[in-house]
Formats: sequence, structure tokens, C-alpha cells
Amino acid sequence: MTDSLKSDIRLAVRSSIAHAARDAIAAWNEAICARVLDWDVAHQSTTICAYAPSVFEADLSPALEGLMELGKTVCLPRVDWDAKGMVPAVVTDLTTLVTHRHGIAEPGERAPVVAVEDLDLILVPGVAFDERCNRLGRGGGFYDRFLGGVGPDTPVAGIAFELQMVRSVPMERHDRAMDAVVTESRLIVRR
Repeated sequence: MTDSLKSDIRLAVRSSIAHAARDAIAAWNEAICARVLDWDVAHQSTTICAYAPSVFEADLSPALEGLMELGKTVCLPRVDWDAKGMVPAVVTDLTTLVTHRHGIAEPGERAPVVAVEDLDLILVPGVAFDERCNRLGRGGGFYDRFLGGVGPDTPVAGIAFELQMVRSVPMERHDRAMDAVVTESRLIVRR
């Protein structure tokens, strides 16, 4: 039942994004980036792990460039597809990302890896989120495994368009709720 519900949510949200106007998505991306750059948690963080977006995810590129200009160390996941794992690797120039499987851009092999415990903030994509800051991913478990190694004191924030917010995300034992969700119109902090 849970897998069927998750599949239904994924299909509905992806359909909504696919049917959204490109200029609306551009405006939403701009608003999300501004909200991230204005967020006090981002300002207080030194080392931030984010992501390079897929077609159905908010594009944080302007925010990441802004964070780098502020002197923050920005990392993106480098994926080990065989081990189904990820490690945060430092990025100093978003134009140097390498595209691998499934069209996902990531730091090259020479980019230095940062220990997960050295991250001060993690910005996470997802297919859907709810107001309790629960997250539904793509279904591969990559972020579940990655976040499983993150300490409880490291803030983890989901990044999403408002149309990715759903009434309720089904959660399983291994799922980690986000500490916050940032959309184009609000910052939701888990209580």
C-alpha cells in the first residue's frame, strides 16, 4: 500500500511540474534561491552540501554561486552508482560539473571529498514534501543512505516548489524528516 501511494504521489507531482509554465518555474527558482541566501542558517554555515538539479527539481545554481561568493565551501554529491552511495565533493565552479548516469551533474573525480560530519547544512531535493517536513525521494534510497550518516545536529532542509507540497508523505522507519523545507513562498521549520 505504501509503495503504491508513493508511486501515485510521484506521478502526480511530476505531472504538475511537467505542466507548469517555464517562466513560472524560472520565477519560483529565483524566489527559492533568494530565500536560501537570506536564511540565517545558511549564513551561519561554513560548509554546505547541496545538489545539481534534475528536470523535476528546483535549480539552486544562483544561490550556490552566491554562497561561494560569501566564502562558503559548497559541496555536491558525487554518486557511486554501484554501491548506491554518495559522498559530498567540493565545487568551486558550477561549469566544471560532469554529467553521469541519468543526466545528473556532479563534481569530477579530482574534486576533494568532505567528511559528512564536517557539513554544516545539507540542502536536499525531493519529489514531494509535507508540512511536517517529511520527504519523498525518487525511490533509489541514495539520500536515505546518505542522511543516515548525518548527525542530528546538522540541519537538513528540503528544497521544493510549492506544487511539490502534499498533504501527507508516507514515511518508513529508515526515512529522515527534514528540519526545514524551503519553497518559493515560505520556509517551513519542523517543530
